[in-house]
Amino acid sequence: MTHRRENREPIKCARLSSEQLDGLNRRYAIILKRSFLRRGCQPSTAEDLTQDVFVRLASRLSDQEILNAEAYLMQTASSVWRDHWRKRL
Repeated sequence: MTHRRENREPIKCARLSSEQLDGLNRRYAIILKRSFLRRGCQPSTAEDLTQDVFVRLASRLSDQEILNAEAYLMQTASSVWRDHWRKRL
């Protein structure tokens, strides 16, 4: 299966509007949730962790551009996952 990558403009986090954040959520939330489910999360935990990813994105104050939103969100999801397991230990 081939995925077609759309040419997207870089994201400026310091200027991220609620519409942009909502659009990213609609586009990537299911991908993130599935990645947490594959790691063995319960569905409700996967939902919570997915929202944590977007909270981190929304609270990021850097002027640095994010050139690949999907890669950034997946890396953030990995960090959220590690933090979740650290809290459980």
